[in-house]
Amino acid sequence: MNTGEKTLAEMREILETYLMKNNYRKTPERFSILEAIYYFNKRFDAEILYIDMINKKYRVSRATIYNTLEILVACNLIVELHFNKNMAEYEHATKKGEHCHIVCLDCHEVMDIDEEFPGLSAKEKQVPRFGFEIQQQVLNIFGKCMSHANGFCDKKRRELKMPLM
Repeated sequence: MNTGEKTLAEMREILETYLMKNNYRKTPERFSILEAIYYFNKRFDAEILYIDMINKKYRVSRATIYNTLEILVACNLIVELHFNKNMAEYEHATKKGEHCHIVCLDCHEVMDIDEEFPGLSAKEKQVPRFGFEIQQQVLNIFGKCMSHANGFCDKKRRELKMPLM
């Protein structure tokens, strides 16, 4: 599997080019956020990132984090994911390669499946009738944990503090 993994220096260059091209300021906070994200090896949300950065003594506001996340999504360095509720989660666009997510509809747990899945061929990624070329694809599979009984998965039952039947 080709992960397309980029170094931190390559990611900084992509961000710097994007900022210049789109007339954004190149602030140290944006590059600090990129660096913090680079070392995450799991999905994260804005609040997890904020807490992580505060714990590491970075001086950054939540607003700067949210704005920078939008920029990082726009320049294809991270991917925005929506599995449940209205909270966005993010993951590296350059480290994992193609993979899929399995989401439990009861407890909303999300598991990454790193095995390759049938993707689009190079020819299929170029879709001239729609006027664009596909850059990445995401596969999300929704279902219920195999451990569920009586309509609830065990994780959801623990969350609701329901007795086992």
